[in-house]
Amino acid sequence: ESGDVTLKAHLWIGSKGVVTPTHFDEMHNFFVQIYGSKTFTLLPPRAWARLQLYPKFHHQHRNVIADLEDGETLKSLVSEPSMGVMTVTLSAGDLLYVPPLWFHRVETK
Repeated sequence: ESGDVTLKAHLWIGSKGVVTPTHFDEMHNFFVQIYGSKTFTLLPPRAWARLQLYPKFHHQHRNVIADLEDGETLKSLVSEPSMGVMTVTLSAGDLLYVPPLWFHRVETK
């Protein structure tokens, strides 16, 4: 039937200290924190040029090459107000919406 909508749900479970590298998703994301906490670093789609993406047909094509773990790249992005970098920590019961194409790095606390 035309107009049908398919919804997908993923359950991510991780222990303290797990880091999901910076990447983007092509769909809307609603992150619900059930237990513990996670810190999200969010970068708008306009940051793509600074993040050095893998080529489209590479197996990691939605991940970034730039190393945000070293802190220098992230510091340079944060220092540019026009970049709009945000850091958000979710605790149990919190919900975060991440629009399509927004880059995000996630660290479980």
